[in-house]
Amino acid sequence: RTSIQWGGANDPDRAFTLLNEMTSQNIRPNAMTYCALIDVCGRCGRSDLALKGLRMMLRQKRAQKSNHYHQQQHGDKNNNNSNRREDWFENEVGAWTAAIDACGKAGRIDTAIRLFWTMPKFGVQPNTVTCGCLTD
Repeated sequence: RTSIQWGGANDPDRAFTLLNEMTSQNIRPNAMTYCALIDVCGRCGRSDLALKGLRMMLRQKRAQKSNHYHQQQHGDKNNNNSNRREDWFENEVGAWTAAIDACGKAGRIDTAIRLFWTMPKFGVQPNTVTCGCLTD
């Protein structure tokens, strides 16, 4: 058990600390993990940290795709997952939606709209919840 003094109710530091603990124990965060992290940031009024969480997810996704490509190119026979479809980010629309919602609630409407139009460039299609965030 860790005895860390957390900020206040509007401080999502604990969520980032828990994410770091996960990765330090070789637990790979998935899209749902990032969705929760980004949602906490939005609920705390910290759209800056919500965007940081989204960037972290995108960096991890890019690294995983790069590793998967490398394994396929070099025929890594020792990796049992080399032929398995990478689905860690199968439902990442929730993380994008949480980031859009966080920006919208913080009054960063231009950023929210920019994120919405950027989603397809990353292979993510907005859903009805995503669209709803833009109308709130």
